[in-house]
Parts: sequence; C-alpha cells; structure tokens
Amino acid sequence: MIDYANVRRQARKMTASEAGYTAHAMNQAERCDKCIYFIQPGGRPCQIVDTKVAPGGWCEYFHAL
Repeated sequence: MIDYANVRRQARKMTASEAGYTAHAMNQAERCDKCIYFIQPGGRPCQIVDTKVAPGGWCEYFHAL
C-alpha cells in the first residue's frame, strides 16, 4: 500500500516516468483533475510530479479527492 502522506513530504518531486504518468487516463474516474495532488492550472498542476501534467492524465499515485 502506498503511504500517501509520505509521498507529500518528499523534498524531491518524482519525474513523470518515476510516477508512471501518462497524458491520457484509461479510467476517466482516475484522471489527474480528480486527484488530491492536482493543483488547478496556473502553475505546475501536480504536487508530486515535477513536470506539468494534463488534467486528463493519470499516474500510479492517483488518490481520489
């Protein structure tokens, strides 16, 4: 099981590759814009991935709102 609290505390964000990020979620219920780590557009929209992510993307660390 992933320790989400620990992921948030990491000083270094993960690369998209490390997070298993893909720009298109296979399951629409698990899109980046439905994840607790997603930040609304205007900056880097993910708290744990170091590159910009698409609202419709997905990664292995998805955690529903």
